[in-house]
Amino acid sequence: MTLPQINIQRYPIHLACSKRDVEFRPFTVGEEKILLSIIESKGEGEEFEIKDFVTAFTQILTECTFNKVDISKLPTFDVEHLFIRIREISVGTDVKISATCAHCEEKNIVNIKLSDIEDPKPLDDHNRTIMLDPSQNIGIKMKYPEFSTLSNLKEISDTLQIIIDSVDCVFQGENVTYLKDEPKEAVEEWFSTLTKEHVNKIKHFFETTPRCRLPISFKCSNCGEMNEGVSVEGLMNFFS
Repeated sequence: MTLPQINIQRYPIHLACSKRDVEFRPFTVGEEKILLSIIESKGEGEEFEIKDFVTAFTQILTECTFNKVDISKLPTFDVEHLFIRIREISVGTDVKISATCAHCEEKNIVNIKLSDIEDPKPLDDHNRTIMLDPSQNIGIKMKYPEFSTLSNLKEISDTLQIIIDSVDCVFQGENVTYLKDEPKEAVEEWFSTLTKEHVNKIKHFFETTPRCRLPISFKCSNCGEMNEGVSVEGLMNFFS
């Protein structure tokens, strides 16, 4: 006997940066298990390969969007937005996340609603043009890195690689040099000469870039202090 095919409901979503409407379905039990096993390995101190995480996410979200979306080419915050909405449909809006107390650094379990998470948007002072040396009119034009570029990282904290992957071009006045046209070694050497002041300007771009954010408040179970207006953001923090 052939097992009957179950109809799976489709849900719409608008990806703001990509400016497209797509359909998705919930995670299957098997897909949920794969994602959980990868992320739990990080929390348990096991060897965590960023490349494995990106590959699994890309494959599963591609299947959840009926193979009509190239997940690897989406900006990271569009992937984050898509994942949160699929997760909400799959397990419900009420989930538990881990939040660290600012006073004693104790990890607390906090209840949140995925439906309360804002769609990705930049903060008010977000700017994709960064002047590194105004006196010489030298600056860079930023771009939003594709999700696939996370595979290039050896560690989440690989700052230099994240910066390079997020810069579209370097300019001096009207002279523009696109990084994609330059040798990798020359690009890395140029960026390695940046000072901390330059890097802080670039970090501001990332701190204000579009992302899914959720402000929460909670009382620490260890020290009893209140943590007010804590901003939860980032793909890992919304997966529990």
